[in-house]
Amino acid sequence: MLLGSCKKDAVDYTGFETIDPNSSYLPSKKGTYWKYETDFNGTKSTNTITLTGNKTTINGKNYLDYTGEAPGQPVQTGYYYMGNHQYNVRASAQGYTLDILYLVDNYEIGQEWTGPINDQGTINGIPGRVRGKILEKGITMEVLGKKHTGVYHTQAYIEYNLFGNGFENFGTYDYYIAKGVGLIEIDSELSGFSASSKLMEYAIK
Repeated sequence: MLLGSCKKDAVDYTGFETIDPNSSYLPSKKGTYWKYETDFNGTKSTNTITLTGNKTTINGKNYLDYTGEAPGQPVQTGYYYMGNHQYNVRASAQGYTLDILYLVDNYEIGQEWTGPINDQGTINGIPGRVRGKILEKGITMEVLGKKHTGVYHTQAYIEYNLFGNGFENFGTYDYYIAKGVGLIEIDSELSGFSASSKLMEYAIK
């Protein structure tokens, strides 16, 4: 998918790419991939996320490009950001873009953050934001038979201000992020639909 606000630059990513993958919550080297088993309202499929090695600068922030591949679907492009202890995932669908801050890795349990839902802060002209929170940290978790340690559990709430009376919650994402691995599970409830993506296979380069 194409994002009109994106500009390709020759960004110096030397330090970023040499971050120790064992201490990061988002391994960043080209060829790293994660294959997920996804259950969307009872229908199961797979989706493979692969880092391309390309970088995109969007509004002054340097993102890692990734491709998303699912059987029978066109290849999609998305973006990961990691900087200042913050981790974002950015993607477009149905004509709009979401940029979700899903982890602040120097926050303690109970700490919260709030940010715009995208560059404009609106979806179809309606003000939107993402409110996040640390629920658990340093936990051990098993996903599809694989045990992961050093896991953060965060929650992100998608909120809209429909009538100018304040923001209301319209969806919730639960993220589970393992040190040295990345996102190992995402559970969501949004507009009456539920989905769960669980890591089934991966390779960290």
